[in-house]
Amino acid sequence: MVSYVLTMGSLALLRVKGRLPSRVAGWHCRQLLAALHITVKLRGPIPQHGVIVANHVSYVDILALLGHLPCRFITFTEMASAPGVGLLTRLAQCLFVDRSRPARVKRDIEVFEGELRQGALITVFPEGSSFEGETLRPFKTSLFESVIRTGVSVTPVCLRYTELNGAPLTRANRDLLFYHGDMELLPQLMSVVSIGSATVEVVFCETLSSQGKDRKAMAHESRQAILRHFLPVTPCSRRSKGTSSTKKTHPLATSTSIRG
Repeated sequence: MVSYVLTMGSLALLRVKGRLPSRVAGWHCRQLLAALHITVKLRGPIPQHGVIVANHVSYVDILALLGHLPCRFITFTEMASAPGVGLLTRLAQCLFVDRSRPARVKRDIEVFEGELRQGALITVFPEGSSFEGETLRPFKTSLFESVIRTGVSVTPVCLRYTELNGAPLTRANRDLLFYHGDMELLPQLMSVVSIGSATVEVVFCETLSSQGKDRKAMAHESRQAILRHFLPVTPCSRRSKGTSSTKKTHPLATSTSIRG
């Protein structure tokens, strides 16, 4: 662990352009996931460009996606200073939106669209926050307008936490892993470090074309695709599938099981 921290510190000094930063961050995400005993299972064909939209319950979502995809994220500027995760977002050259300065949002969106036109793969959490995992919240549609303007495709991704310390996730144990509501980041980080094991499935749904659609239609189709695989947290250990649609700002063709 000491050597890992030292390596992360040295990487923070790098000034590297292109795709290498996401690969570097991806390697470190996989090492961190392995150290935390979190298994990631990838299901479905992995896209190489366009927009990924995913449900959001934890900063572990970022580790799972960045560890296995050559993607960048859109997140808020405050995430750049978050312990641990902030370093990874900077190494991966995430695109930041400064919500505290509305005049800059338009410029930030223009940068986002420019990256899409150059063939980037960018991940968005359209719920706008991380939640408690009981429902899938309505999707905010503003960033889907950029999808329409650039003509790129959208791949909905469902993140399903299927096991925690050998048991299904319930209201009783989810806060060891999930980050939502008024939770403080550092105590929750310590909870994640203490877990014995966890498994997250990353389900890549069928890619959606944006041609001839508006942003509301794209948001609706994306959400419905994720809902078909969504596993809600329940009061007991029984998990049901496909329910419909506490807030914390946060920033099946193939099946591969990856430890870390």
